[in-house]
Amino acid sequence: MFDIGILIQHPSIDPDKITAGLCAKPTSMCRSGDRVVTPKGRETGDRHRWTSWSYFESDDSLSSNEKIRLILKKIQDAASLISIVSKEGGKATLIIRHDSSDYANCELNPEALTLLARLSVTVGFEVFAE
Repeated sequence: MFDIGILIQHPSIDPDKITAGLCAKPTSMCRSGDRVVTPKGRETGDRHRWTSWSYFESDDSLSSNEKIRLILKKIQDAASLISIVSKEGGKATLIIRHDSSDYANCELNPEALTLLARLSVTVGFEVFAE
């Protein structure tokens, strides 16, 4: 399995603003100040310190290059939002996620890297071992 997505973290932005700016329904999100709930539904008593919003392109019928192209298009189209997030102390990260059960190839060309650098978007990798 190979997924690629974007993670936006910000001290206080409304997640609905991110959803509108990226024209994508989030895979997961939480608002700054929301109660922290574990994946099994248990409340920890803590509150989220940041708004966190993520979207992953996980359509298995798409090649890795098509997934990358779609996410980069979303990032490019949301350049003004991403710039605001960065200026206000937040960050955007391109996340490349791989289930290590089979082979995956991911390549970011110089144009993609230039776009990410211009918008101060970091790149993160998540590898899940069996």
